[in-house]
Amino acid sequence: MSSFSNFGPPYVHIGAPGSSIMSTWPPSRYKTISGTSMATPHVSGAAALVFSAFNYLMPSDVRRLILASAERVSWMTSKVTTGGILDVEALVMHAEAEAWLWLPLTGGRPGRTVSVNVSANS
Repeated sequence: MSSFSNFGPPYVHIGAPGSSIMSTWPPSRYKTISGTSMATPHVSGAAALVFSAFNYLMPSDVRRLILASAERVSWMTSKVTTGGILDVEALVMHAEAEAWLWLPLTGGRPGRTVSVNVSANS
């Protein structure tokens, strides 16, 4: 974690790369910079990836999935609420695991109750 980083539960929920990030820089070049403004696009990009693949999710769903899929690392335990860092692969896997729960219904009458029974063998 960089010395300039904000940290501390309950205000910071997850860690993301923010040091020595290659970014665009005016007037049409690249520059390596650091800061929380470099970490934010990583989390936003991860959220955009999930929204693009699972467009029926609500923002609160994506937030929950981002936090639940954080890679727990010991040195982040006291720094962020999740105790972890952004893990985009785990995020997509979590979203895919929940995807089968969304059963779009077509036809039928609005307000009608539908029951679904699921058995899982471990």
